[in-house]
Amino acid sequence: MKPRKKRGFFNFLCAFLPGAAEMNMGFMKMGISMMAAFFGSFALVAWLSLSDVFVIIPAILWFYGFFHARNLTTTIDPEFYAIEDDYFWNELIGKNRIRISDAKAQKWIAALLILFGTSLLWGIFKSGLDNLHYNHPYSPILNLIYGIIDPLPQIFVGLIIIAIGIKLILGKKKEMLYDVQTPSFPQIDSASNISSMTPMQTPVQNTDVESPKKETEEPVNGEEKKDA
Repeated sequence: MKPRKKRGFFNFLCAFLPGAAEMNMGFMKMGISMMAAFFGSFALVAWLSLSDVFVIIPAILWFYGFFHARNLTTTIDPEFYAIEDDYFWNELIGKNRIRISDAKAQKWIAALLILFGTSLLWGIFKSGLDNLHYNHPYSPILNLIYGIIDPLPQIFVGLIIIAIGIKLILGKKKEMLYDVQTPSFPQIDSASNISSMTPMQTPVQNTDVESPKKETEEPVNGEEKKDA
């Protein structure tokens, strides 16, 4: 789908939902990723029973989506049609973009579907465990099982967040070390520069130096060699 700039009232209403205005203008990857991040942040806060402080994450995403949509509508035409339809986080990251191919996107969608189905099954199991714990509040075995199983989702997500943070830190350190250790060499633009380079000087033999002459025995005048 080719992007088209839209400045109508309907597009203004779409700007109140992060990602909707982008999809209305033809930026599907940008809009879907923004909308998924917005609702996904709400789902994580509710599912993990996080503190109310974490509500600031979807709030920031909402303001980002609203002003991003309004800035797109006010962009001049040459800049608007030069914008690439990409995931919105690549615009924030900059040069170190996260390239996701179609095959990798399918794997991520499959993983999200598996996670969604697992969360549904976990909700059914957790509700049964809550009822059992409510009916038998003084059972030590049930209290132990409930105390272990109840925080499992928070522990699982917390470990994933920590692993992602460590990976980002290590990747940044490797990139910084690579930039420092990689030497820079002058590049030769064309073959003409090669021909213009002065050849290495080789030692030239001095032809003026006389080579040593072999001593030859010459007969002395008036003397004859005597036979032995």
